[in-house]
Amino acid sequence: MKKLKIKVCGLTLLNDVKFCIQNNIDFLGFNFYPKSKRYISFENFSSILANIKKNNSFIVGVFVNFSADDIINIYNNYNLDYVQLHSDEDLQFCQKLKDNNIKIIKVFRIDKFIDYNYVNTFNDVSDFFLFDKKDDNLFGGTSKSFDFKILNKKKINKEFFIAGGIGLDNFVEAINITNADGIDLNSKIEISAGVKDLEKIKKILQIKKSYF
Repeated sequence: MKKLKIKVCGLTLLNDVKFCIQNNIDFLGFNFYPKSKRYISFENFSSILANIKKNNSFIVGVFVNFSADDIINIYNNYNLDYVQLHSDEDLQFCQKLKDNNIKIIKVFRIDKFIDYNYVNTFNDVSDFFLFDKKDDNLFGGTSKSFDFKILNKKKINKEFFIAGGIGLDNFVEAINITNADGIDLNSKIEISAGVKDLEKIKKILQIKKSYF
C-alpha cells in the first residue's frame, strides 16, 4: 500500500510550521490569496522560511488569480517546491508553468459532477490533482465536503488529494471511499483561521498509522 500523503494548508504561524516539519507532514501549504482568511504576506512567509529547516516536507504556495509570470517569479524567488493552482487556470496557463520547470498541484472545485475528460487533459502538466468543494464565493477553506462517492479513482490518471471539510471525524471514511493518495487538512484542524490545532493533527497522524 502506498503511503498516504498529508498536506496541512493555510499555515500562518512559525510554531505550527515547525510542528508539521517535526512530525513529517508531507506538504505545507501557504495561501497567498489576499482575500483568504488564511492569507500570509510574502514578508511573513519569508520570515518563516528563514527560521525553519524543511527536511522532507515540501513547501506549497497556493495561488488564486495570479498571472503566470508572477507565479514563476515567486516560485523561483522563494524556492517553492510546488504551486497549487486554486482558480480556473487553463491548460495553456499550466503548460507555461511546466515549461519553466514548476511543479503543479492542480485544483478542481467540484459540486455534484466531475468531468473526467476535462480533468485528465491536465495530466501531463500537473504533478498532482486536488479535488475540493466548489463554492461560488470562496477558493477553498469552506469547511464543507463534496460527496466523496462521486469521485471514481479509476477514471483519474494522476495521484490526487481530497480537500474540503476533512478532519478527525471523516478522513478515514473519505479515504476508504475515494482511495485518494492524500488528504488536505485545513479548516477542521484549526483553533481559528490560520491557527492550527496541533492536538488534532497529532490524533490524525496516530489514526493514519493504524489504518494506512
